[in-house]
Amino acid sequence: LHAHFSQTEVIGLLAGKFDMERHIITVDRAFACNSRSTGIQCEMDPESEMHVRDQVDKLNLEVVGWYHSHPTFVPHPSVRDIENQSNYQTLFAKENGVEPFIGAIVSPFDVHSTGPVSQFNFVFIEKDWSSDREHRLPYGLQYRVFQKGLTKDYFDDVRELVHKYSFFKDRVKLLKVAKLTGKIVKLEKLLISIKAHLTISGDHIFQTTKKRRGQLSDCQHSCDDSSSSPPSSSTSSSSSSSALSSSSSSQEISGT
Repeated sequence: LHAHFSQTEVIGLLAGKFDMERHIITVDRAFACNSRSTGIQCEMDPESEMHVRDQVDKLNLEVVGWYHSHPTFVPHPSVRDIENQSNYQTLFAKENGVEPFIGAIVSPFDVHSTGPVSQFNFVFIEKDWSSDREHRLPYGLQYRVFQKGLTKDYFDDVRELVHKYSFFKDRVKLLKVAKLTGKIVKLEKLLISIKAHLTISGDHIFQTTKKRRGQLSDCQHSCDDSSSSPPSSSTSSSSSSSALSSSSSSQEISGT
C-alpha cells in the first residue's frame, strides 16, 4: 500500500520471526519509516528507524528486513540497493554468521508494465562477487503468503497512512486514471494488485477493501479539493504505520 501513495521512493522495515533450524523468515508486519528522499532514491531516517525498531521489540518481533519502492521502474536492485542490503545483513547478522535480513522492492507504476498488478521482488545478497568486483551478487527469494484475516487495526493503519499522505506534495492521486491501463483509476489498480498477491482468500480481501473504498476516496477528495496546507514537514511518511498488506497476512520466505 505505502508504495502506491507516493510518486517518490518510500521506505520502511519488515518485522517477523526467523526460524534458525529451517532458515525461514516469516514477515508479519511492515512499518513505514520517514525517509530522506532526493526524488531519485531515498535513505531511511535514523531517528525514524530507531522508533520503529522499538515498536517491533514491544511486539515481541524481530526486524527481519526492509522495503523500498521503485515508483516507475522495475523492482530490480540497483548498485546502491545492493550496498544498503549488504550493510543491513551485516548489521543484523547472528553470532554464527547467518544474516536473516531480506530486502523487498515494490514497483507500483512501472512504465513498461503491461498490466495493473504491481510487481515486487524479495532479494538477499550472497557472498559471491560480480565479475568486476564492484558488488556482491543479489539473489531472488521464494515466498508464500498466508492469510490471517482482516482486522479493524488493518483498516486503521491504512486510514492513518492515507491521512498522512493527504497533503504530501508528491502524493499519488488515487482517483486519477492509471496511465498503464487507461481504463481504471489508481485506487482500483491498487486493489487489483492486492488481490493478485494475496493468493489465499484474495477475493475476500478485495471485496472487503472495496467496501471501505469510499473512506479512502473521501480522504483523497478532501485533500484534492482543499485550499489549505498542512504544517511543513521534511519527511514523507509515518514511522508507526503498518505499510503493506502484511498486517493481514504473513509472508514466509526461504532462500533459493
